[in-house]
Amino acid sequence: LNLLADIAENGNNQESGVKALNKLVDRTDNKILRNRLYLRLSKLQNSMSVQDPVKYPVADASPSSRKALDDDPRYVSGRLYLGELYIVGRFYGDAEEVFKTVLKDYNPNNLRAKFGLIECYLATARFEECERMIFDAYRNFDPSDPYRHVYMARLEFARGQFYEAMRELDLLEAEGLRGAVFTTLYHGLSTSEWDPVISTRRFQEHILSLKRAGYKFISADRIPAYFAAHKVPELPTGKPWLYRMFRSLEYDFTGKEAPALPDLSLYSPDKVACITFDDALRASIRLGTPVAEEFQVPLSMHLPAYNLDKVKIGAPSWDELRQAVQSGSWVAGSRLVDNAPIPVDKGGYLGAALVNREWDAGHNRMETMRSWFLRVRRNFAESRRTIIQKLNLDEDACKFVAYPDGDIGQETDSNVGEIQNVHETILAEAYMHYTHGFVQSTFGHACATDNPLLYQRYEPNRRESGPDVVKHALENHPVMLARRMRAEFAALQGKPYLANKMLGVLERDGYPDDSLRELAKYIRERLDNQLATAPTDAATEKATKAKTGLELSQPYLGAEIRETRANDQISLWELTFRGGLNLTPHLIADA
Repeated sequence: LNLLADIAENGNNQESGVKALNKLVDRTDNKILRNRLYLRLSKLQNSMSVQDPVKYPVADASPSSRKALDDDPRYVSGRLYLGELYIVGRFYGDAEEVFKTVLKDYNPNNLRAKFGLIECYLATARFEECERMIFDAYRNFDPSDPYRHVYMARLEFARGQFYEAMRELDLLEAEGLRGAVFTTLYHGLSTSEWDPVISTRRFQEHILSLKRAGYKFISADRIPAYFAAHKVPELPTGKPWLYRMFRSLEYDFTGKEAPALPDLSLYSPDKVACITFDDALRASIRLGTPVAEEFQVPLSMHLPAYNLDKVKIGAPSWDELRQAVQSGSWVAGSRLVDNAPIPVDKGGYLGAALVNREWDAGHNRMETMRSWFLRVRRNFAESRRTIIQKLNLDEDACKFVAYPDGDIGQETDSNVGEIQNVHETILAEAYMHYTHGFVQSTFGHACATDNPLLYQRYEPNRRESGPDVVKHALENHPVMLARRMRAEFAALQGKPYLANKMLGVLERDGYPDDSLRELAKYIRERLDNQLATAPTDAATEKATKAKTGLELSQPYLGAEIRETRANDQISLWELTFRGGLNLTPHLIADA
């Protein structure tokens, strides 16, 4: 059925795919399999909605997702997906209920649920709750993640605190300029376009497109060294709360910008990428090595140490892996020992091995906390020791790790209830043996300011083209993201100079053409709405502009009242009038 589902999902006609998946759903009585088929159907319907939201409304995808939940209510990823669909459909109350259920009943540290609640609170203007959730999400996982400034900037702008919003973008841009590596994840390669892993043709297209966009490639073991050697400009630093409050008030009343800080827009961010593989498949080595040699690109593979000691179809031998590493095309890291799901209750329901206690059928009880802790410790220590021994590596090799499915207690559910933050225990063990590790995220950039054990990477869809991957990389680079958001905020504030300046900076740095046109259209539409004035005689206006070079617009007049009180008896009142107009689109006269 899974093979038939692949054929239905990846055909050229998506409507036929929906019909075929519906037929497959009716052919199985296995609730777990039916749950997964319903989710695939829902994701296909959502994909069709993205392409044509009028013909295929996103609401069409929700029923399939709800039916999936009926079949397997414990599947947290499916529950989270339903909540995210509710957000797209603007059913914020339903979405909030889904995310709160995940945090209450399945995992209080689930990041997807927390970010889902952040979106709900932002959309419904519940700013205090939103701020608490942002702090909770980042403080308890990676407080130094630069992307926290994205959410804080959105929050401050929604509150009307424009200065603080711009300040958050300054910090995002500054931290991004310290270094960011776009890190991709692949689970395998195939010569066929129909296999569940990416085809070699697509893989080559991804690398070639990134190279054409100006990206340089490094291996996973070189990321910390790259950050250490990376030269950064003089960057803005945090200011005391009282200073920021005064500057915010001054900005609100006068529009005066902050004192001269280094103009970060003068700096172009480095474009650096890293390609990683998980699962250690023979096909990945056989098909990836010629690509690495042709394009002179280093590849990094995370090896599941335990699986390689077994004879498994598609898995390479240690001799094959040793030859791959010695060829210079591959660098070896760890994917721990326990990768396969484990039973987490008496009924045999499967969960992630690293973040769950296993059901002990022999004693008819859950694994003890001590046993779970020792198993986690063994995962990190044994995996690195085994890889170094089997591949004849130096003692300081194999210093990076990929957590299975990127889950250390923040992705799905966990039954380790006695520990408040499971990920802290896991990271403490990782720190004893590795210098850096990888989790999955939408942003997909490992940043210099990150906790090095929580570098982020992105898994391209097997149907994503090379330009799609480049677009994702550039749109999510922290520096590019800060500049795009600054342009959008400036347009909403009616600041054409700043918006167009950011547009020019993004164009200079190679921002994707489609994204640039989309941003320019957004800016133009927002500014046009704000610059609409009473109609004038077109001939007179044209003649005036031709003779004087002036293009008068946007007249304004305002008044300001201030009270200064020296003591209870003496107070001074001031009344100030202010007016002006635009002489040209970029020149303002006021008094």
